[in-house]
Amino acid sequence: MRACLFHGFRIAVTVLVLAAAGCSSSSNSNPDSFVGTWAFQSGAITPNCSLVTLDPVDLTGSIVNITKIDSSHLAMMISGAGATCNVRFVVDGSTAKVDSGQTCDIVDNGIQATVAVSTWTLSLASSQIDMSMTGSTSVNYGGFTITCTPGSTGTLVRSSSDAAQSG
Repeated sequence: MRACLFHGFRIAVTVLVLAAAGCSSSSNSNPDSFVGTWAFQSGAITPNCSLVTLDPVDLTGSIVNITKIDSSHLAMMISGAGATCNVRFVVDGSTAKVDSGQTCDIVDNGIQATVAVSTWTLSLASSQIDMSMTGSTSVNYGGFTITCTPGSTGTLVRSSSDAAQSG
């Protein structure tokens, strides 16, 4: 009798653990809340180059269009002074992280570079997106090849026309 009760208890615990695991493993991959036209309220790309100091590329005012690819992926296009990017992200709840193999083109003081993106995270909070990005590139400057590890942070807000449509 005691062995039967213990066996029943083990089965009940196993069922509860599996049910809890099933609930916690599901993720909210709905990218719809990211979709729309955004603008950088603040932000810059800091080149971080060896041998030379380059000014940060100001992103303030640059327009960002985010579109839905499928139920868990986004495409983000940035077009503004100093940066042209078209990158893909994977969404998990209110966070989106860049797919591997993405690049972004920047121009700083007449120097053009294609940045290999290492990390790029978008964090959605009600009416804004906080973003951070890191990457690497090599550029020709004054006849020398220099290595840069650009980094960027910024805050995006919905553009006025997009905010009016979303209510």
